[in-house]
Amino acid sequence: MKKQPLQSIITQILGSLGQPVITDYQLGKIIYDLYREKKFKDQKVRIKKDIPEEREYLRYLEQLLNSGVLSKNRAFPSSRVYSILNSQKYSNQEIICSVDPFAYISHFSAMEYHGLTDKILKTLFYSTLTHTEWRQAASDKSSKEIKSSEDYELPRLSFLSPKKLGKNTVYCHRTKTAGGYQIIADSPLRVSKIGRTFLDMLQKPELCGGIYHVIEVFREYAGQYLNLILPVIGKQGKNIDKVRAGFILEEQCTIKDTQIDQWKKFAQRGGSRKLDATQEYSHTYSEKWCLSINIEI
Repeated sequence: MKKQPLQSIITQILGSLGQPVITDYQLGKIIYDLYREKKFKDQKVRIKKDIPEEREYLRYLEQLLNSGVLSKNRAFPSSRVYSILNSQKYSNQEIICSVDPFAYISHFSAMEYHGLTDKILKTLFYSTLTHTEWRQAASDKSSKEIKSSEDYELPRLSFLSPKKLGKNTVYCHRTKTAGGYQIIADSPLRVSKIGRTFLDMLQKPELCGGIYHVIEVFREYAGQYLNLILPVIGKQGKNIDKVRAGFILEEQCTIKDTQIDQWKKFAQRGGSRKLDATQEYSHTYSEKWCLSINIEI
């Protein structure tokens, strides 16, 4: 097998990633793997060491920047994210999912992806793990990927999130448990599934265009996706989510289903539950669902 310079191999790998940007951690892992394996596909790599030193990583990074293969993506803090040459075809959503291994597009942006809204979005919404869960997941991931962590001096996996990407403001929703998402083929993109997106609408309507838009979307699409919505709300939704979903599906969408009937047992008489948690309590009331209908519908 013919040996090639390491920089040439790294450039080939970057071109084959199928993502618009790369983090310092991801680049460090590429270099680490080459040092450990001494080859890429059928090509040998001229390396004597088993683990790269920080100065060697910095040298290759500088070469990639000087050659134009990489360029600093200034939307991210600390210049730790680099755009890959010829990556302009990718969306801002794909950039987010390339940078954060635990991120997925959610809420209003997921509604847009699934064709549930025709509103023009100025904000990109995505979800990732809370600070504690993110750090633990990152530690687990890097420990699995980098076997000789005690000798490893290259960049660590860190949380990086921009305030803006292009013309889009970026909103990061942090959660202890990631909702169900789908991985899009031939893309770094991850998007919450339709059923989970409807549950997100119930739990965070303010991140989904507001409660009125949420009800509009339920009226138009809930019947079409009912077989995807009911299992997710049934398994992942809290009791109040089931009550709100039951009221909207039954009273606003005129949908009947035995699973919706079962959710009526979660209605609590004498409580102060509201259809829209962000609005004041109203005496307009659903007796069946024991729910204050505190919006005009």
